Amino acid sequence: MANPNLETLPNYASPESEIICEGLRRRYHEEDQQVIEHLFAAWQADRMSRIVACNVQKEVKARAVEGADQAHRL
Repeated sequence: MANPNLETLPNYASPESEIICEGLRRRYHEEDQQVIEHLFAAWQADRMSRIVACNVQKEVKARAVEGADQAHRL
């Protein structure tokens, strides 16, 4: 799992994102800034979920290593 803490914000002004932004502007009658704010909020919420999952995975792995070390010492 890649570390989500190292991710950078997507470029919502890129040509690849323009079709998504255009669809949101047309469907929800939003201004460019509103569209970008919604995309950023969605990205940020998803990123935070992945950070939590990554941290849990690291903790589980650390506990497994610690348990293996303790079992080896016995």
